[in-house]
Amino acid sequence: MQSLTTQSSNDHMNAMSPRERPKVLIVDDDRDLLDMIGLFVEIEGYETELVADGEAALEAIKKDPPDLMVLDLVMPGLGGFEVLARLRVLDPDLHLPVIMVTAQEERALHVQALQSGVVDYIQKPVDFAVLSARIRAALLERRIQNKLVEANARLEAIVATRTRQLEVKNEYLTAVLDNAKDGIIGCDENGLPAIFNRKASEMLGIENSLSMLMPYLTTNEMFQSDGSTPLGPESNPLREAFENETLEESDIILERYGSNPRMVNATGSAVHDKSGLKIGAVISLRDVTEHKKLEKQVTQIRQRYEKMLDSVPMPLHITDKNGMILEANDLWLEAFGYDRKQVRGSYLGDYLTTQFKHLASEPVRAAMINMGHTQDVKCQIRHADGREIDASLVSQAVYDEKGDLNQIVEYITKIDP
Repeated sequence: MQSLTTQSSNDHMNAMSPRERPKVLIVDDDRDLLDMIGLFVEIEGYETELVADGEAALEAIKKDPPDLMVLDLVMPGLGGFEVLARLRVLDPDLHLPVIMVTAQEERALHVQALQSGVVDYIQKPVDFAVLSARIRAALLERRIQNKLVEANARLEAIVATRTRQLEVKNEYLTAVLDNAKDGIIGCDENGLPAIFNRKASEMLGIENSLSMLMPYLTTNEMFQSDGSTPLGPESNPLREAFENETLEESDIILERYGSNPRMVNATGSAVHDKSGLKIGAVISLRDVTEHKKLEKQVTQIRQRYEKMLDSVPMPLHITDKNGMILEANDLWLEAFGYDRKQVRGSYLGDYLTTQFKHLASEPVRAAMINMGHTQDVKCQIRHADGREIDASLVSQAVYDEKGDLNQIVEYITKIDP
């Protein structure tokens, strides 16, 4: 038997377990050896529990699991291997470090012991200095494992919290996108579609699924505003925004599965992180189909209106109550040398000579409205080439259904160049 004298490290041991002192369960049917090991372990600063057989060891573990077990291999009844097997059945999650003590020298038994889950083994007669070192090493490893388990639990809690925060943000972002009036499509740093909202899904006539968006963008389903020239996979608006950094407003035609084509106005830009690295792009699609139809109707109405004005056999202009010119016919434009775009929306007083500018003023306009019409009002209109042309005006106020002034129509009845 080796000497019990060895260096104690109580402070080191006390830090290894949540107990005041780590507890070591010692199991051996040799009562003298059991007492000697127990005394040595007590001197080393550990709390001990001594049992003489395998059944008692299992009961002790069930009652109060120790921090480490020193286990004899060969005992009457349950031997060391049987205790380990029963222990795995008793509590598969119990990670109890075990140092096995054996008088047998067969290498196969040592290998079997390690395969059974023991952390170390000691040959009898016991070298207490070696036992002390191996107990310290096993408890240190257990302490490190416990800290890793605790750290992993904290990390999992942090990950769970952050994951939930990201889920909430994602739910919020999805709600914002799905409530947007415009269709929104975004791509990742590789230019591949990564997100699109419900409105975009409706515009494209596809399900809200990236698996359906990708084929749509890579086939000839988008056309220029003429409706016949395909954009092609490499010139779709998302690709242009990603590669060219920005996408200026452009009208495109979207072919829709199972429905009529739609005209949309597309704008977009690349997206960069704080370091300036491109991380994707986003485009906005605004459905302008009805707006374009209305715009076309307004243009047609205006063209008919202009044609009607041009059919009047004398020069005329139309103003609002503030003297702003709404329209002028071709005879008026030819007489004074201006073009329609230049005149439309300009102030009548800008075309009258100084002494007649008051005719375009609000008080005079108001007087005309009150009278309903005027006859042969003398004035001078400045020609585009600078000439001052004498003219006579006949004014007629036009009212809407509510009796409010709508327009003032003024005919040029006489022109004296």
